[in-house]
Amino acid sequence: MAIERFANPDTGRSAALRAEWGIAPDEVLIGTVGRLVAEKGIPELLEAARGLPGARLVVVGGPDPDKPDALAPAVLAEAERRGVVLAGFRSDMADVYGALDVFVLASHREGFPLSGMEAAAAGLPIVTTDIRGCRQIVTDGLNGFLVPVSSVDALRRSLERLVGDRALRERLGAASADRAREEFDERAVVDRVFHCYEEVADRQGRIRRGTIRQGTIRRGTNRRGTNRPADRRD
Repeated sequence: MAIERFANPDTGRSAALRAEWGIAPDEVLIGTVGRLVAEKGIPELLEAARGLPGARLVVVGGPDPDKPDALAPAVLAEAERRGVVLAGFRSDMADVYGALDVFVLASHREGFPLSGMEAAAAGLPIVTTDIRGCRQIVTDGLNGFLVPVSSVDALRRSLERLVGDRALRERLGAASADRAREEFDERAVVDRVFHCYEEVADRQGRIRRGTIRQGTIRRGTNRRGTNRPADRRD
């Protein structure tokens, strides 16, 4: 992932988004990204954030009505009445992350969540479920908090800690940015892959160390020859 896209958002556009959503300058904006289905933990997050003092919640993502666990329109309408912003699908995700103060991924299951990597690259503290994939993004207490799947109480407690402590948000967010640079940046990933190839080949006596890096593989690009991943929302 090209982390620069998320590490350096346009602060003006992010501020404009907050204003568009009606977020006061002193409110802590909690955000999540994902389809509006129960599997993404949206119901637990809606409940955990209910009435949280000094905070608002924005959900970025659209409905998936063909899924059996799609959230009912009545549930979403009630959330909006309580001040939750349902932002729909968006393509300006760098600006969205720049508008947030806390990122939440409350999924019941995940692969390797793109939204979590993006949030880390944006330097956000992350609250996520203690499951495979999410554990690769967050170390509990270092750059966020891990909570049990479907636990509204644990999710609420973690959000309360972050909403009430700006210094904690900044410390965990800085650790997220560090992790993104070290582990998720496409250049760092390519370097690790080349290093592994070279280690194996060197042990087998097939090449001199460093020659793979001088080959024909173009580092830092995807198959389409661009260093920017296509937008996708989980």
